This record gives sequence, C-alpha cells and structure tokens, in this order.
Amino acid sequence: MRENDEANKGPSNANLSHRISDCLTTGSPALAKDVWVAPTHFLQAGLNTFPWPTTGSGFVSFSFAVPEDFESFDSATVVLLPKGNVTGNYDVFANVKRNGEAAGDSAVFTLSIPAVLASRVIADVDVSSLFIGQFDASSGGNDYVSLFFWFPTTPGSDDATALGMRFSYNERPIDTGGIADGAITNAPIANDAVDSAKIATNSVDSSKVVDESLTSADLAVNSVGSDEIAASAVGAVELATNSVSSLNVVDGSLTAADLASNSVGGAEISENSVAGADIIDNSVTGADILDNSLTCADIDNVTGADINGNSVTSAHILDNSVTGADILDNSVTSADILGNTIQDIDILDEAGADWSSGNQGFQLTSTDVVARSVQITAPASGFGIVNASGSIHTQPPVRSIGRCSITTGTLLDDTHSFVAGGDGTLDIPFGATRGFSVAEGTTTFNLVCDEFSGDVALFDSSITAIFVSTRR
Repeated sequence: MRENDEANKGPSNANLSHRISDCLTTGSPALAKDVWVAPTHFLQAGLNTFPWPTTGSGFVSFSFAVPEDFESFDSATVVLLPKGNVTGNYDVFANVKRNGEAAGDSAVFTLSIPAVLASRVIADVDVSSLFIGQFDASSGGNDYVSLFFWFPTTPGSDDATALGMRFSYNERPIDTGGIADGAITNAPIANDAVDSAKIATNSVDSSKVVDESLTSADLAVNSVGSDEIAASAVGAVELATNSVSSLNVVDGSLTAADLASNSVGGAEISENSVAGADIIDNSVTGADILDNSLTCADIDNVTGADINGNSVTSAHILDNSVTGADILDNSVTSADILGNTIQDIDILDEAGADWSSGNQGFQLTSTDVVARSVQITAPASGFGIVNASGSIHTQPPVRSIGRCSITTGTLLDDTHSFVAGGDGTLDIPFGATRGFSVAEGTTTFNLVCDEFSGDVALFDSSITAIFVSTRR
C-alpha cells in the first residue's frame, strides 16, 4: 500500500532548524506530539456548556492530514462534553487514505462500545485501537485521516456533544547523516546545550572559536597549558575583556618584560582584581594609564573634587551609562543638552494605553455588574481617556432598558450613564467616552451595567484607556 512513497522522507527546511535544536539540546528524540482536530462535520453547533464550543449532538466526524514530521502513531482520543447524562453505546469508524487511493475502501470500525457519561463533565474516549496498523514511516505528509463517531440511539444521539479529537504521534528524529557539513551554526543551538560530551576529541581548533569569545568561565580548571597555546599567540588582542584575573596567573610569574608597552588598560583588568596593595606607592601616573582605558568599574568613590573643571566631555562617558541618580538635582540646563537630541523615550511621563475586549454575552439584572475592566499605570499624575462600546439586546413582551457607565468604581455612575432599550427584540449598539484625572500609579477603569427594566442582555463589550500627561 505504501511501496511507491519515500519511506525515508526527511524533514522540511521549514522545521529543520528547530528540530536540530531539539536533538542537540536533549540528546534524544522529542516526546509524543499532539494535533488537536476540531469537528469537521456536525449538527447544531453551540455553547451547550457555556463557554465551551461543542457540537449540538452525539453525531460528529473529523478529518485531517498526518503531519509531515510523523514517524509512528501513539494514540487517538475523542473528547466529549455531554450536555446531558448518557448511558448507552457508541459506534466509531475510521479510514486512512492518501492521494490516488479510493476513499472509503477498507474502512475500520468498532460498534456498540458502552459508555456512561455525566452531564457537563469532559470525558476522553480512547479510539486508538482503530488506527493500529493504519500508518507507516511514509504516512507523514502523505496520509489523510477521517473518523466518524456517533451514538445511534437516544439519549446519546442528542446529549453526547463533542469538543474535538486529540491525535498523538511520535516525531521523526534526525541524525547527522541528514545534516550537511557546515550546516550547523550557533543560531539553532540553545544556550549551554554543548558540553565536552557532545564534542569529538580534537575537533575544536582556533578556526572554530570566535575571536575574543572565550573567557576563563568557559575553560575547565587546569585545562589550558603551554602545550595548548602556540608560541607568541596570546597578546592583549587575544584576551576577552575582563577574562584574565589574578586567579588565572601564576603568582609572581608576570614582570614588566612580559607586558607590551601600553598593552594593559582598564579593559584588561578584571573588576576589583587590582587593589592598592598590588601597586607600588606613587608608581602610577597619568603617563602609565592608556588613554580612554579606564571605566567606572575600575574607579571607586570618585567625587567632584577629584575631577578637573570642564575636563569631562561626551567622549569620556559611556553611552547609556548616566542615570538620574548620577546628576545633581536642578544642575542640568538647556545649555548642557545638545539640540534636538531628547526623544519621547527619555521622558518619564510618556503616553500609555491598555484595553479589554472579545467575544462576550450574558444576562443583565437589576444588580450592578462590572462587564469589563482595564488598568493604566501612570508614571506621573495626568489624565486618563476611556472609551467603551458594546451591544444591548432586548426581549419582549415588556419595554426593556439597559444602562451602562464608565467609572473607577464598581457601581453604576448615574451622573455619567448611558441608556439603550426599546420594545421588542432589538440589538442596540452603544459607545461612550469619559475623561479622568489620575494620580501616579495604577488606576482601574470599569464598564458597569445593569438591567433597568424588562429583559436585557449585554454582548461583546469593549473598553480602552489611554494615559496622557497634559490637558490642552
């Protein structure tokens, strides 16, 4: 049945990268994967157990394609959510075919399977036995599956409503035979995924290592000796910043003759590795320090008295290193700021927004209810602009009226309420906007509604809030 297919079909380019990452990270094939299959053909779809979307009866079918990375079948389960108690028998039929084969031929089935189902309780029904022997190594990306599940008699035919089907399979592994030389770069490799056990002996030389990427943290203790280092191979250029500390150097082994002129600057010295006891008194002058080599990490407790007036320029300051804590209050004037350089991101009280919306529907009563909420966290005092919308649904025979308001409380605000209603079956959209003064911190805004009279429901409400710093 499968002899004309590629039994050893490899993974597609689209998923090769993440599967290489899986194999390199775990060292073994991934666990079984799931495919969730929604009902394909059914009767009377609805929210029989709100808010769960189920079929309207115990008559349902599913169809789907076997995933391309399929290697072997694991299990299959039909998930039911009955809208009523069911004690009876169900039948299940399945058919697995591919392009060019006659659909319906050689269908498999199991009849009169007993079931006891409780109303509104999710139930997994295992149908794995139907698929035993139906798949092989070439099924991935080729086979199509159809399953029909039903209760031929009441109450199952009416009450055994279904959520969907879970199809589980084992993913096809990959081996190095499917990977071209040089195909693996650091992009598909997870952090910390490669250790000594993954590396073949003598497989790493300098051509495989990014310049200045190795630090002492990457090397096992006592793993690098003079035998591993080429003569004259190590200078300041070959050492990553802050990679060598006194722990990596044999005590008393370094002399001035070992250091090139101007080769040691702040970048070559690990933070807090050189103390005053390591430096001969009065031996370091400005001439001994490489220009632009010292950073804040190399200097401790420098005050304004230690810095010559007008001696610090922008070239001396590391980008993104100065915060508000470093600047004396009220000391910066417009003369200190380069023209047209301050952007929105540099300002604390920038605008912000949040919203809440989505599919919704419930009955209103005379008791106030919070239909939607949204929060704004203001960086400073300012203003909140809030919009709300939705739909009021009314039912006869009496005149029906619904009310809503935007408020920071949980009760209807009569001074800012809006009303929708009428006689008969109506769907009345509404929308409203309200402004608020807000303090620094988090403020919650609510859409509060109630039923003023009659029979009223609220559908698909939405609330949006934005913070602005000024009122024009």
